[in-house]
Amino acid sequence: MEMNNTMEKRIHILLGMPRAGTTFLYHNFNKHPNIFLPFRRKTNYYAAHFNKGYDFFKGHFDEMSEDQIGLDTDTLSFLNSESYDRFRSDYRNQKVILVVRNPSSWAFSLYKQISSFTQSMPTFERYVKDGYNLVEDATEIPYHFEPGMVADKISQISRDFKGNLLILNYDLLKKDALLFMKTIESFLGIDSFFNNENIITQKINSSDRNSNKFISSLLRKKWLIFILQNFIPRKLVIKIRYVYDSLSVKKTVPKQQIETENDPELNFAKEYYASDEVFVQKLFAKSDILLR
Repeated sequence: MEMNNTMEKRIHILLGMPRAGTTFLYHNFNKHPNIFLPFRRKTNYYAAHFNKGYDFFKGHFDEMSEDQIGLDTDTLSFLNSESYDRFRSDYRNQKVILVVRNPSSWAFSLYKQISSFTQSMPTFERYVKDGYNLVEDATEIPYHFEPGMVADKISQISRDFKGNLLILNYDLLKKDALLFMKTIESFLGIDSFFNNENIITQKINSSDRNSNKFISSLLRKKWLIFILQNFIPRKLVIKIRYVYDSLSVKKTVPKQQIETENDPELNFAKEYYASDEVFVQKLFAKSDILLR
C-alpha cells in the first residue's frame, strides 16, 4: 500500500448519513491493520471543537503509524449546515465516504436513537417539522429535517467533493456486507483484509436496541470523555464501546418498539420525505456503488 506522507491527506472522512451503519463500520474498520481510528467514533471537531484549531483534530491521530490511514466519522455535518460549511472550507483533499439510507427509515431511526439517551423528546412529527437541537460535547447543534433536505445535501456533497467521493447504498450493507467493506477498501487504496471469517455482521447500535438510557447519557458527558481520552488506552476504550454496543442489541426488544410498515410515525415520514425517497431511488437505479 502506497501512502501519502502528508498526515492531513491521510485522514479521510465518513460524512454520513447518521444511522446508516456508522457504528458497524467503525468496529469493522478497527479490525483493519491499515486503518487507524480515534478513541471516539466521532471527534465532533467541525461541529463542536473547530475553535480549538486543526491541531486538536490531528491530536486524535497522534498514534497513527506510517502504514496507516485515519478515518473520522463526521455525520453531524450532514444535518448541520454550519458544521458542513466548516468542513468544506477546511477540506484538505481527503477522500469522503457517504452512505445513503432510505430517507423515511433514516429519519425515524435517528429519532429513536436520540430518544435512547434523551429524557424528554417531542413527538416524531414535531421533531421533524420543527428541527431539533442536539447537545454534543456541551454544544447545541441544530438539526434540520425539512422535505427535500436529503436530496439537496447529497447533491451538494456530490458537487463539493467531486473526484474524491464514494456514495454507497445502505441497502447494500444489509445485502452483502463483505462487498460493502471491500468497496471501501478499494476506494481508500488500502490492502484487502476483510473476508467472510473476520467481518463483523451482527447488528450493532440498532435504533430498536434496549439500551440503558442512563448509561447512554453518561457516555456523552464531557468529563467522562476527557477521562477516556487522557487516561485510558485508546484500544481499550474502543473495546469497551464494542462490548456495550453489542450487548445492548442482544437484549429482547418488545414487538411494539420495532419499526413496522404500519407504524403511523413511519408512514408520516414516508409522506413527508416522498420527494427525497424518489431522489434516492433514482440515485441508485443502476448501481448501489457510485464514484463521484
